[in-house]
Amino acid sequence: MAYCTKCGTQSTEGQRFCVVCGSALPDAPPSVDSTAVTSSMPAWSPAPPLRGNDAAAAWPEVLVSFAATPATQSRWSIFFRYILAIPLFVWLVLLSVASLVCVIAGWFAALFTGRVPGGIQEFVTDVLRYSTEVSAYASVLVPRWPGFSLHPGYKAQVGLNINQSTLSRWAVFFRYPLGIPAGIVLIVVSFGSYVLTIVVWLSALVLGRPAQPLYQARLLSLRYVTRYTAYMSLLTPTQPFAGFFGDHGAPLSLSTDAPDVAGETTTAVSSLTSRLHVSTWGRIFFVVSLVFGAYFCVQPRFLVAPFKNMISKAIVPPLVRGANQNVTSALDTFLADFPHCVASSDPTCGNTDALTASNALTSQIRALNAVSGIVTKGRTQYLKYVADLNTINDDFVLISIYSTVKQQEVVFIDDLAPEVKVMSADYLALNAVD
Repeated sequence: MAYCTKCGTQSTEGQRFCVVCGSALPDAPPSVDSTAVTSSMPAWSPAPPLRGNDAAAAWPEVLVSFAATPATQSRWSIFFRYILAIPLFVWLVLLSVASLVCVIAGWFAALFTGRVPGGIQEFVTDVLRYSTEVSAYASVLVPRWPGFSLHPGYKAQVGLNINQSTLSRWAVFFRYPLGIPAGIVLIVVSFGSYVLTIVVWLSALVLGRPAQPLYQARLLSLRYVTRYTAYMSLLTPTQPFAGFFGDHGAPLSLSTDAPDVAGETTTAVSSLTSRLHVSTWGRIFFVVSLVFGAYFCVQPRFLVAPFKNMISKAIVPPLVRGANQNVTSALDTFLADFPHCVASSDPTCGNTDALTASNALTSQIRALNAVSGIVTKGRTQYLKYVADLNTINDDFVLISIYSTVKQQEVVFIDDLAPEVKVMSADYLALNAVD
């Protein structure tokens, strides 16, 4: 198996040129004992930095390691998992901001030198491993609270090893266009993982641990996200599609440094493996999640509508009732004062009262228009009620600018009075909508 050093596309055995960018492919790397290579590195650290001509011989590889089988967990911990993960998410946001700054700096460095500086490579890899472990914890895939350390040593529940490799400057410059196909798949995988996470959580709540096929399916989606992020962060030139539906071959175990009973550090092989062997049911669940993810992508309202309805019910009815009370108060004040203005034959009095009522209606109309986009039930009645308020407000504007009492009185009798009755009827119809 080979990968294009320019765009990272996986090629088949015997292929000499990349099918995406047309570049010549490197010869296959020499056979090595992957277990021996990875056993000397902690699960949390990246591969050693390149030196001299080793850069040209390095083979880009992203090894994401998980436990082969799900661990038994406390049901209380499972039930309150997302609440327990809140501090981790807050810390992860801060780390992600720092990592983004490093990625930008690494992009400029790789553009000129053909590689990401070792310090940036290591820090971004540490943050990515931590992010993957936090996601695994929130998804009930690992049992222990990860804490805040980027270097957990033998306590790591997720491993990440990335061979630091030389990068094509053209591939660095065009990394985001090259990542568009993988990004489209990422969106589908991410939407599907929401469904998987819910099902995994339910199975863990019943069994005390995630069901094995669901566990494997969720690991596939999580591993793809990690590899995609590694590719877009310039940690590897390799596209994330390898092993999309699982791996073949013998498991590769990662070792970690664990203290022995005498307090000295010894090397102990952990249960983490970078080979993800997925059962038939695991693949089925993963494919079903992709179908759901694709559906959610083309039908976003399926996800948005419930939240929109909830927000609409919480905000719109109280706002409408408050607005109607304020409008009614302004109308009652005007209807009580305007006859006195007519009796005194003072147009200025009518101008002032109408302007006051218009200002009151304008503020209510502005508030109602601000939330019109989230109105779901009774939207037609809602818009009709707002239109009534606009019509009444236009009448007040006319009265406020007319210079004779006669003109003001005509607007009041012929237009304003009947329109207030229509507005009241439309408010009752809107209020009747469940």
